Amino acid sequence: MSETVVPIPSGSVPEGARAWSSADAALWAEAGPASWARAVWSVPALLAAVVWVIAEAPVPPCTDAAPCGPDWVGLAEVGLFAGLLHWLVRLPELVLGAAPVLAGAVLWAEVPDAEGAYLAANLAVLAALAFGWAGARERVAARSRQRGLAERAAGTRHPLPEPLGPLPRGRLPLGAGLVLCAVAVGAVLLALSGVRADERRAERATRSPPRSSTPARRPWSGPVSGVSPSRPATPRTTPSAAR
Repeated sequence: MSETVVPIPSGSVPEGARAWSSADAALWAEAGPASWARAVWSVPALLAAVVWVIAEAPVPPCTDAAPCGPDWVGLAEVGLFAGLLHWLVRLPELVLGAAPVLAGAVLWAEVPDAEGAYLAANLAVLAALAFGWAGARERVAARSRQRGLAERAAGTRHPLPEPLGPLPRGRLPLGAGLVLCAVAVGAVLLALSGVRADERRAERATRSPPRSSTPARRPWSGPVSGVSPSRPATPRTTPSAAR
């Protein structure tokens, strides 16, 4: 059962419920989250930091003989980043668990080998994740404070009315989520097919010997001691020797 305080019209207020006073409303408003914890600040900060990382990321040296292979850590980082952009706005409870996981992946896979601007960009991502986590923690704590004040102002808990049947709301987000999941599965399968193609090319490159592009030439043996190899040497006679 949801514990979120939902405003209801005056005609639906249960009989015997206490009316809120202006003092109760003021306390409830003061217990809200701080302005810095709003997602309007944390989402652009994380998005800008990730764009900076992408711009400064070095290109890995990949060849047919030594392909880079699948980057599973990078794929997980992209998935967590996409989820955090939504969870920072709608589900701050999930941010409390997802942000530390993404920060740990960045510290383990990116920071040790990073240098210069790329290192600064990764540190900016860590700072944005810490800021988003703190904002989500403040919003969750504020929600708990406001729920307690609302229960105190109401004085008692009333049973929920009987359900009216299944509600049609939520079908559109569910359909959109299924479509996005199908797209994600297709992207993963496409990436795996590319990985297998790289492995096959690398195997062929390592098995086949290198071929020379120029034909082999027959070595030429030149004349030795003034004698041509094509004609036999004939002794020369001088006039004095003939006499």
